[in-house]
Amino acid sequence: MMFIEAASKGRNDVWRYVIAVPVFCLVVGLDVLFLILATLVSVWVFKDAHGLIDALDLFAAGVQDPWRWGQPYSTADAMFFAAYLVSVFLLALGPVAAVRYLHKRPVRSLVVGDRGFRWGLFGRSFLIGLVGLGAGTAVEFVANGESYRITSDLGAFLTLAAIVLVLVPLQVLGEEVIFRGYILQSVAWFSRLPAVRLLVPAVLFFGIHLGGKEMSEGGPGFVTHYVIVSLYLTWLAMRTDGLEAGLGLHIAINYVAMSIVTDDARTVSLPALFFAAEPAMDALPLGALWLIAIHYWWVIRGRFPVDQTRTPVGTSGNPASSHNESS
Repeated sequence: MMFIEAASKGRNDVWRYVIAVPVFCLVVGLDVLFLILATLVSVWVFKDAHGLIDALDLFAAGVQDPWRWGQPYSTADAMFFAAYLVSVFLLALGPVAAVRYLHKRPVRSLVVGDRGFRWGLFGRSFLIGLVGLGAGTAVEFVANGESYRITSDLGAFLTLAAIVLVLVPLQVLGEEVIFRGYILQSVAWFSRLPAVRLLVPAVLFFGIHLGGKEMSEGGPGFVTHYVIVSLYLTWLAMRTDGLEAGLGLHIAINYVAMSIVTDDARTVSLPALFFAAEPAMDALPLGALWLIAIHYWWVIRGRFPVDQTRTPVGTSGNPASSHNESS
């Protein structure tokens, strides 16, 4: 069974999708509670707070005056970032619960349909993503090297690198399962139009990032960059008929963005290896296009026939055509 048509193997009455909405809201609420509690505990334990009120005061102070690159990076700061990455992964429990208990289909269909995970595709996508990003970053260093500063706190960077190495794959898996898994498959059930299947998950993925500082301070360059990446990641799931390629590339992007180069336009500042005092935001769309070009050439080109993801007649896109809708 093709990944994008996975919904056709489950139950897809409209009421099941309606019930999925409060299920997702409940998961989001519990996830926010987890993040708040994890943050308070880390502040309490690692910043020597003398009770809950003191921890709340320290937390409020951190929100008003957040950590910036070059300042001492505390254990509490590191634990907050780790908790944030875990919280994104936990959000995927919403789609998992909906698929398992409402739509009555295997949870793995959110990632690979009914086949095994293609580790070769995942690894190739990840490595090419790193190579492309590394080459683009090297060019930027050569062209604008005077604006970059290397960290003087090697310990903080190594702590960050360890957290990113272990937890970013979970964070990315959570995002991909939600947007390129459940949402894409749900849209594919109700619509055969490729443009609709592409745009809805990409627009929603882009939309959840609108509140970030990057969108307001990064300018048109950052916004355009994010639009391009959102569309390509969704297209990858459609073209390769699974999440492996998107997972590999998405993890590579986040590895570099979180641990190698940072700047003042980030919502959450991190002790990355380099700090860009004057980031070239206007060049970000060109960087995104370069990454897509090299990734397509080495990972996608010639390997995935265009017609393999066409919707078989009578499988989805028309709820009335499925025999299991009466169950």
